[in-house]
Amino acid sequence: MPEFDLIIRNAKVIDGTGNPWFWGDVAIQGEKIAAVTPRGLIAEGLAKTSLDAKGLVLCPGFIDI
Repeated sequence: MPEFDLIIRNAKVIDGTGNPWFWGDVAIQGEKIAAVTPRGLIAEGLAKTSLDAKGLVLCPGFIDI
């Protein structure tokens, strides 16, 4: 059984902490962010759905106004 509902892979992650952006993956379980990791650390097959966000920016947990 998959551990996550969704994994968004290969995104340019800006996490809102002031740290530099990084290439990463974000896992979602239900309506919550379950993990934010550098790219490739979440194994394949751990989610019901996986999206490739190559070339896109992902800002988990905050809204860029």
